Amino acid sequence: GSGPMAEAIQAQGGLMGWSVTIDESVPAAIDFVTDAGPADALVILSHDASVDVPVLEAALDSAIGYIGGMGSRGTQTRRRNSLLESGYSEFTLQRIHGPIGLDLGSRTPAETSVAIVAEFLANRSGRVPGRLTDAGGPING
Repeated sequence: GSGPMAEAIQAQGGLMGWSVTIDESVPAAIDFVTDAGPADALVILSHDASVDVPVLEAALDSAIGYIGGMGSRGTQTRRRNSLLESGYSEFTLQRIHGPIGLDLGSRTPAETSVAIVAEFLANRSGRVPGRLTDAGGPING
C-alpha cells in the first residue's frame, strides 16, 4: 500500500539502513515475496481482500522471514478465514503478524512505524520483545 503509513515505514527502514519498497501492484508484491528470503519482510497495508489474500498466499508459500498485516482485529479475522478457506493451516497462519507491530501505544504513522520495525527486528533476531531491564545476558546481540 501507499500513503502516510507506507511513507513512515519507508523512512524508519531507511534510518535502519534497509531498502524499503512501496508497491501497490499485486503482481509486483507477489514477485517480491517469491524471491524473498529469511532476512526480508512484507508489510501489508491494504484492507482489500483482492490484494491481501493473493499476496499473503504467495508470502506463506515463500521463504520470507516476516509477514505483517496492518488492520483491525476484524480485518485480521477476515484475512485468516480467507486463508483457511484456501487450505492454509492454523500453524502456517501463525507466520502472519497481525495486527502488526509491538504494543507501544503508537498513535501516529511515525510511532506505528517504530512499532512495526521493532517487531520485525526482534523477529529477525529470534528474540521475544521485552524490556532490557527485565532481561539477563548481554545488551547487544
